[in-house]
Amino acid sequence: MIYIISFTILYGLFPFLYFLFFKKKLSHEIKAFIPFLIIVFISSIYEFIFTTLLHFNVSIWFIIYSIASFFTVFYFFNEIIIKNNTIIKVFTLCFFFLLLLILFLLFNKEDFFKISSWIDTYTTIFIFIFSVKWFKEVFQKLKYESLWNSPYFYVVSGLILYYFGNLFLFLMAELMYKNNNYSFQYYWLLNIILNLVLRTLLIVGIWKARVK
Repeated sequence: MIYIISFTILYGLFPFLYFLFFKKKLSHEIKAFIPFLIIVFISSIYEFIFTTLLHFNVSIWFIIYSIASFFTVFYFFNEIIIKNNTIIKVFTLCFFFLLLLILFLLFNKEDFFKISSWIDTYTTIFIFIFSVKWFKEVFQKLKYESLWNSPYFYVVSGLILYYFGNLFLFLMAELMYKNNNYSFQYYWLLNIILNLVLRTLLIVGIWKARVK
């Protein structure tokens, strides 16, 4: 199990490294998901060194990663679909900050599973709403001859699969961790598989962003 986890963590380095290697050959579309590539890259370094090797406490990192992931996902959808809609931006961010305020008032860092689960659930809802809007706009305006040629399609698909696939884990993680550690490991394997899928789709998205 530890080898699979280590491989998955280190595999998270590849999307950003792949971007750095080919950045001069990539179209402007890549701009939308660079922040997400960076947070995955930083996460992989931190988790391999501090969590896997040094066994640091993960509570603060769980919360920081969930918050940072939301902002990178928000930036991505802002670039591809929200754009100049100020009302949606303000509403989304205000509600998110309100959620954070409530969570930090109700819980402390020992409840990191609860805090990160609520943040990830909010991110999942956000992804669902704006993925639907993006697909709707793509089909209405016929932006692409084929969705297979769109780098955004792979990033959106990866986010949908990862966040929706992990939704049950987000909601039940603390309960499973406290009551049945073996069951938690079993469900965490799902998280590992979905991480591999997401990171692979990020690489495909970068490859599709090449200037032809």
